[in-house]
Amino acid sequence: MTRLPRRLWPRLLLFAASICYCATAMPAKIDHIDVAHEGKRYTVTMRARMDVDAARAYAVFTDFPRLVEINSAIIKAERIEGAAPGQQRVHTQVRVCVMRVCRIFDQVQDMQLQPPEQLSAQVIPELSNLRFGQAHWRIWDQDNEAHLHFTAEIEPDFWIPPVVGPWLIKRKLQSEAEETANGIEQLALALAPQPAPASPPAELAGAL
Repeated sequence: MTRLPRRLWPRLLLFAASICYCATAMPAKIDHIDVAHEGKRYTVTMRARMDVDAARAYAVFTDFPRLVEINSAIIKAERIEGAAPGQQRVHTQVRVCVMRVCRIFDQVQDMQLQPPEQLSAQVIPELSNLRFGQAHWRIWDQDNEAHLHFTAEIEPDFWIPPVVGPWLIKRKLQSEAEETANGIEQLALALAPQPAPASPPAELAGAL
């Protein structure tokens, strides 16, 4: 088997990390994940669950500036101008370090929110490190868990080896999913209203 030049590995990992934002809302319980490719296009599909209310998960996921609190690889997430009416344009920067060499990956997407369950995104190629990108999320409650269905189609702006590329992308998505799931759950729980303390019994209240 021919070994890839070492200089290609940082770029492969960089591409894998670039789509981790597209899968940002993934919980730790991953039921299915698949990465396939045809020509230069990569397709990602995933089904997953997490132990949090779907409405809170959706709210956390669509509060884009707070994505930096969910995943440590995301160093910047901001709304910017330029989206069509009814959409939000979001710019993210993902910091990836390989062998002490760090790179910043830029991605700009137009987000179409369809609350309370669905969200779609379209990458703006001229402002991103992707030639093409689109994604769709659905988050809903079922069996006391938030269920997620995610699909994306992506074409990078640099060459990815057809054999090693999908494997690297899948591994990177899985590792980022775990950190993202914990971040979503923690942030959703932190934002949940806390129950008021119970009042003391009348006999104790009178003694205080």
